[in-house]
Amino acid sequence: IKFAEEQGYKLCIGIGTEKLSLGITGNSSRSRVTACHMDGDISWFLKDWGEERGIPLLMTGKAAGRIPGFFAEYHYRLLGRIRMNHGMHTEPVYEVLDGEDGWQQRKKLLTEGTFAAGREAFQNGDFTAARMAFIQVYSENPQDGAALHYIRLCEKNNVLPDGEKQCDMEVWKL
Repeated sequence: IKFAEEQGYKLCIGIGTEKLSLGITGNSSRSRVTACHMDGDISWFLKDWGEERGIPLLMTGKAAGRIPGFFAEYHYRLLGRIRMNHGMHTEPVYEVLDGEDGWQQRKKLLTEGTFAAGREAFQNGDFTAARMAFIQVYSENPQDGAALHYIRLCEKNNVLPDGEKQCDMEVWKL
């Protein structure tokens, strides 16, 4: 990732462990390997989602659990959970901070507590408290695309009629 950025490329990687069906489409002169899954391809979803927000490396909890020592040896933060289409199963999504340059990694680690408090308030439907936490994170690190994304979600969810609280999970659905 760092080499690609030094060369002027933006690189984003999404890592998931969903079971895929592989096949070859086309004919003998022009063919392509195709992968499909009943939930879609979560790795491509994470790659696109991260690319839009400037997050170079995203990983599902299932993939992280398969890497020996991941939770002890890597720097990461929980961004939230995605709901899989085939049921009520949700999968945690981690931003792997070891994919960031050193300065950006330090900023995100320094604001991790505030980010986690904002994420928890958001999940509990307290969008005002969540928004304030994410604004604090964003003011300390204006390059934190995940914090900005949550600020926008909080603003969207906070305009509901009185007494009605509903979490907009659409962006987290695959």
